[in-house]
Amino acid sequence: MTLRRCLLLLALAGCDAQPSAFDRDGGALFDGGSGTPDVLAPGDAPRPDVIAPGDAPRLAGRIRVVTGPAPVRPLRGVTIRAVGGDAMPVEAVTDEAGEAAMDLPTRGGPWTLTAARRGFSAVSIVGLTEAPDGVIRLDAPIDFGEGGGVRLEGTITGAARDAFVWFDALNTDLSMPLSPGQTSFQTLYYLEFPELPLAVTALELVDGHATRIARSQALVRDGSPRDGVTVTLPAAPSGFRTVTVPIATPAPSSIAGVGLRGDPTPRVWQLDTQYQRSTVSVGVARLAVTPSAIEANFEVVDGELAPNLGAVRFEADAVTTNLFVHRFDGAERLSVPNVTALDASGDSLGALTVQASADGADAFGVFLAPSIDAAPRWRCFFLPGALPARLPDLPAGVTLADIGLGARSVNVATIAFWMHAGRVWATPNSDGPVLGYGATVTGVYRTVSNAWR
Repeated sequence: MTLRRCLLLLALAGCDAQPSAFDRDGGALFDGGSGTPDVLAPGDAPRPDVIAPGDAPRLAGRIRVVTGPAPVRPLRGVTIRAVGGDAMPVEAVTDEAGEAAMDLPTRGGPWTLTAARRGFSAVSIVGLTEAPDGVIRLDAPIDFGEGGGVRLEGTITGAARDAFVWFDALNTDLSMPLSPGQTSFQTLYYLEFPELPLAVTALELVDGHATRIARSQALVRDGSPRDGVTVTLPAAPSGFRTVTVPIATPAPSSIAGVGLRGDPTPRVWQLDTQYQRSTVSVGVARLAVTPSAIEANFEVVDGELAPNLGAVRFEADAVTTNLFVHRFDGAERLSVPNVTALDASGDSLGALTVQASADGADAFGVFLAPSIDAAPRWRCFFLPGALPARLPDLPAGVTLADIGLGARSVNVATIAFWMHAGRVWATPNSDGPVLGYGATVTGVYRTVSNAWR
């Protein structure tokens, strides 16, 4: 797995997690459930035999499902399954507007909603006592290619004699620095996201600090080898400024930055806003840790090469914490959360039990993917009062294989979320707390690897 793919998945999947053996081959391990659901066709109102008159208060509303890439659009034909307590499951199907009516008695709850459609990722929300705010987003899975990359080669000119130069482009292979004096670069670009511009960015680092930056002309991502690409760094410094973000933590001296010391790895990016799966390095992040305080310092420029995403990563007590910055105006404030439990374990995937506790967390997640390189196919969000709990059922007629899971292994990530702009009932294919609905400030994850045979 390349560094680039690790960085893009670090928020929720973890680079060092290993897939867990799966005990069923794409079967309906989570299909159905107790009772036969009453299914409402698109546009149908709930029928009296499903919701009895006088049941009040109620979990009612029209649930909207969309799909990407940006701009998002309504998704028709999604089955939404609602299960609460001992009540019979109720299912509804989204219409042309991507909406489905749900009207459920809260006395039968709390409720679990699961939205799924063959060929798309699935989303579950567990522990609802009112209709979910925001929309549910299901995307067709797009994974990074394991082969078939196309040659991209060229030169970077104008660098200082003692400088390291990072070269980078959206949806390309490994991003690495050129050593001082080295001018030629080579990498591979991929075609999963054909509409993304193909332009090489060169970031000059002197003594670990960003000094100059430039970008080549955009090329067509058409599968043809690209040779002779030239990036010329400007003669004058590019005007990098340092944005300092304080990080509150009960014990700052016990936390060490990962990948942010010495010659730093760029963790300041432009994230593509269409697919939200690929980044290009446009700055540098580093930590300043003292016994009394901890700060993140981001070196950024303004204008065309300004970032829209920065990250700071910590590891302590087998839990990885990722703090994400989306604004570089000096107004951001971050804090390291207190996580007391974050685990998903069991003798089988069907018996997987989620246990999590963290101060002030808005939700906990269990994200299931076919491998550590792949986008999650099923994102399960658990509200704090819903735990401990097991994974919910998929809607009737939807199998694990239908959502891209279950051939031989499933990789499981357990996450705690803190959000600052509304709830996230599905992030797009980037899978991380980045720019999706209600951008997530903080993501904490732990991966599990149990042998289920």
